Amino acid sequence: MVVFIHLPCISADSLTQAKFERLNTDTLEVWHLEEDQFRPGYILFSETSALKQLNTNTWQLSTLVGETTSHSYTEGEGTSARFNVISGFVQVNSTYWILVDQGNHCIRGVLKSSPRSRLGVLYNTSHLAGTCGQSGNDATKFNTPSKIIKAPKKDRFYISDYGNIAIREFNLVSGDLTIWHTFFVGFGPVGIALRETGILYMITSKIVTVHKIINENSARSSIGRVTAAEEFGYLDGSLLTAKFYFPQEIAFLNDSLLLVADKGNNRLGLVDTKQAIVSTICDGSRSGNDSSSCTMPGAQALAVTANGAFYVGTKQGIWKITPFKSGEQLKRVTS
Repeated sequence: MVVFIHLPCISADSLTQAKFERLNTDTLEVWHLEEDQFRPGYILFSETSALKQLNTNTWQLSTLVGETTSHSYTEGEGTSARFNVISGFVQVNSTYWILVDQGNHCIRGVLKSSPRSRLGVLYNTSHLAGTCGQSGNDATKFNTPSKIIKAPKKDRFYISDYGNIAIREFNLVSGDLTIWHTFFVGFGPVGIALRETGILYMITSKIVTVHKIINENSARSSIGRVTAAEEFGYLDGSLLTAKFYFPQEIAFLNDSLLLVADKGNNRLGLVDTKQAIVSTICDGSRSGNDSSSCTMPGAQALAVTANGAFYVGTKQGIWKITPFKSGEQLKRVTS
């Protein structure tokens, strides 16, 4: 099942002047995060080579699998398992996750076991696809995979294979790994997001491109770029000239608003596809009028919640972004 979060009441103005709140200060680089679909009030996130869980009510932090400072490959239980940067993951159900082990060029499963007396809940890892520890460009191997999302068809998943400049499809039931679409030019895909309309949005190091899913068997066709500039940089404004610098993830807020975690520019970008403009989300609750209120150091992970707020993973932990409500005092920030 693909779950789409739809926030039609959010406007671009309320977002470009939002409230920033840093949730934790002792976290290393956050590569991906999601609101736990099965446990309200919890956030799952990957901190370098570990999968962790944060209780947003008590701020209690716990490690499910892996270890943040050890980058290698070992299957095992809980913190005895080893990864080489968990760049993305997806919740399959309440007891199973698929993790992208980027540095080991493979995807792996994590199974949550039933509580045992004294030991409690355990999390066991297993290899799923790709040759862990070896990259390649054939159908059985990845080359620096980045993100994973649910595909429209049950038990199917899309993975952005950055080094092979391709989107891969993984069948969880059969274990088959196939090349869903190959891009012959340009930079490889990093962040990917799927709309309920069947349109796949993909972000590379520079631009956001749009690809449409036609059906399961025919070739996929490009239906255009959201942004057109093919240069690195930092520039808001028209979609034709706006620039990003190594953006990592994208997420939808509604039919027209698209968030971009622009890691190289240390900012959170907002793409308004209806107005055809790109802007930067700033902290309207800060005093003063300077560009520091728009800075999100190493922003590279995004999670949208159903209540209108969203979370950003950075090099300095996790931030909560809350849009201003209608009627609140806004402060215009010029970057």
